[in-house]
Amino acid sequence: MADRFFYAGDWNGDVILTGTEAHHLSRVLRKQSGDQVELFDGQGAAAQAIVESISKRDVSLDLITQPETKPRPVPLITLAVAPPKGDRFRWLVEKATEIGVHQIIPIQTERSVVDPGEKKLEKLHQTMISACKQSGRNHLMEIQHVQKIESLKESEAAKGEIFFGCTPTPQVESPLQGMTFNAAMVLGIIGPEGGLTDKELEMLRSWGAKPVCVAPHILRIETAAIALASVLIATRMSESV
Repeated sequence: MADRFFYAGDWNGDVILTGTEAHHLSRVLRKQSGDQVELFDGQGAAAQAIVESISKRDVSLDLITQPETKPRPVPLITLAVAPPKGDRFRWLVEKATEIGVHQIIPIQTERSVVDPGEKKLEKLHQTMISACKQSGRNHLMEIQHVQKIESLKESEAAKGEIFFGCTPTPQVESPLQGMTFNAAMVLGIIGPEGGLTDKELEMLRSWGAKPVCVAPHILRIETAAIALASVLIATRMSESV
């Protein structure tokens, strides 16, 4: 697969890379005129291109194929998660992008200890671009503003099916046994360190949310989030076969 670069410009105009992407192409990977690369716009479109010229500030390219857009896989998987501490949230965003999560909603719960500000969320945009470049994904994942767990019920994502990660109990069966989706959107919810409170769990059940146990042990937030998302995406993939 050709090296990939994020291009947010107009496919019908001059194709020019600037900033981080131009630096990565010319200074890091040391591409030369005539090299073939792939461009993607984060909205699902991708095209093959040839490097035409390289300057100190930008890179000009010629398209050799027309942009091809692939639809998003359905149902759309949203992950609502209480952000973990430090760099663990960046890792979660990177892996969620790679496996195909549609969007992440950072949530505040009674036991939350991390409240990422807007600047921190903005910095994660480059993490998502890098993950898309590596994994071959053409749709950028979305990260919403932080919201309280109670407000999830009013979100678009909650209009479909809802699942929440839980600790192992005899009452919760293996997540893949008989799991099917009957909606265009699926919401998976992961609480903070220490878990969701009884009040919050009761609230989720009143919404019709279903518990899913993804491991026999207690997991860290980011591990539980990716494990739950993987189960949901694997179920989606099995239904499309």
